[in-house]
Amino acid sequence: MSDFLDNLNTGNNKHSISKLNKKIKIIIADDNKDVHKITNLILKDFNYNEYTLDIYHAYSAAEVKSIMNKEENIAIILLDVVMEKDDSGLEVVKYIREELKNILVRIILRTGQPGKAPEDDIIKNYDINNYIEKTEGSVQKIYTALYSAIRSYTDLLKLYYSKKGLEKVVESSKELYKYDSLIKFYQGILIQLTNLLDFEENSFIASKYHYSSGSIISINTDNPVILAGTGAFKKHINQDIKKVFPPEIIQEIQNQPSGKIVFYDTFYIGSWHPIEKESTNYIYFETNKKLDPTDKKLIRLTINNFSLAINNFILNKKVTESQRELIFKLGDVIETRLRDNHNHIYRVSEISVVLGKAYGLSDKALELLRITAPLHDIGKINILDDIVLKPGKLTNDEFDLIKKHPKFGYDMIHSKTIKGNEIFDIAADIAYHHHEKWNGCGYPEGLAREEISIFARIVSVADVFDALSHERSYKKAWPMEKIKDLMLYESGKSFEPKLVDLLLKNIEKIKEILEKYPA
Repeated sequence: MSDFLDNLNTGNNKHSISKLNKKIKIIIADDNKDVHKITNLILKDFNYNEYTLDIYHAYSAAEVKSIMNKEENIAIILLDVVMEKDDSGLEVVKYIREELKNILVRIILRTGQPGKAPEDDIIKNYDINNYIEKTEGSVQKIYTALYSAIRSYTDLLKLYYSKKGLEKVVESSKELYKYDSLIKFYQGILIQLTNLLDFEENSFIASKYHYSSGSIISINTDNPVILAGTGAFKKHINQDIKKVFPPEIIQEIQNQPSGKIVFYDTFYIGSWHPIEKESTNYIYFETNKKLDPTDKKLIRLTINNFSLAINNFILNKKVTESQRELIFKLGDVIETRLRDNHNHIYRVSEISVVLGKAYGLSDKALELLRITAPLHDIGKINILDDIVLKPGKLTNDEFDLIKKHPKFGYDMIHSKTIKGNEIFDIAADIAYHHHEKWNGCGYPEGLAREEISIFARIVSVADVFDALSHERSYKKAWPMEKIKDLMLYESGKSFEPKLVDLLLKNIEKIKEILEKYPA
């Protein structure tokens, strides 16, 4: 069964449970017009479990193929073997199964010349579902074949959509983690739910609370506020739902028990608590589609899955923000010790983000860069004040000692207890490699070009630019034109040329950062 499920595919012929509407589409395929007339008479009053037939007529293999390509939900084919050719019907079977890759449609082979298509050979070698000789094609035998085909088709269709639904639930949960804010995350939920259930209607997520800066905060309203929406509700984002709905609907929304989905005639409401019990979220969606029990189970499973995903999202954000706060506090410790470096870590962090964004890094990578850049010089804690704060030129021995600060920093950050944490792994890499050079003449490992991580390459440019822009115990601040000249001179030597170009193209944004975080 698992192999069958893995290969279950509707192919080019689309199928949908919701579009059956108790109508089963059937093709009568035969080159004899009398056969069509007789079959029509036989099937005129056919009814099975409230299913009736919607009949299409084809007189050649080409016509069958055309119908299969144009029409949705073809469930059954009563297929003659011999039409324009002795094996036209068999050619159609191969086309449907192998080219269209449609294994849902039930094929009942009918032949008036069994010698040309022996039953045993046909059933063994072709993927058909029944075989009837026209001479024995009584009304009861045809009805029995159709009953069996309808049961098989509808069961397979439900199985197929259950499988696809579960796949979408899993896939959509993974997809949600690309969003970097809870509001985008909520919007992603609505998009995924719409795709999952073939909805083309209106939906929203509302709450009295919102996650921000590491905690759940009140939105200061008596009613939930729409935080994300699709369709008609897009224009109502950030609005109190009392501006959108009459009081009785608002009451229905707020009365939903947590973790439950309630289905009404034209709309559906669900609610859940992400972490803090008082921070109830509400999800509302409308549709003209009549939901069957499978749809409802899928919706409940999806909402439960998404509520777990939201909880994980918030917890991960809290951990990340705690780590970020810790890192910036560590950076402040370094700045306090290196008294001439006030606000250096903030400038390097923000300049790095400007360069990373221009370079094309993802939103997630930019956030990691912003968080980890402040630890680039943490290794200097292990260097004596007499050397780090020396006003004059360093001796060779002193410079050799200063050159050890990348390794000191790496060892501090990359301890066994936090090794494997993405944030601290990147911070350790930046601390270790921000003095490597594009041409391979840097330290401590002499890495070159792309051997140096993009994070370390970016921080290297930002660090040098900021250091030159500000006064230090051993030097005065350089004028901007002189800094630009040096950066251009070092392009292809100390720095990746692309990053130098991006620095100069974004110099006005970077000047704003220097003004925002003065020395």
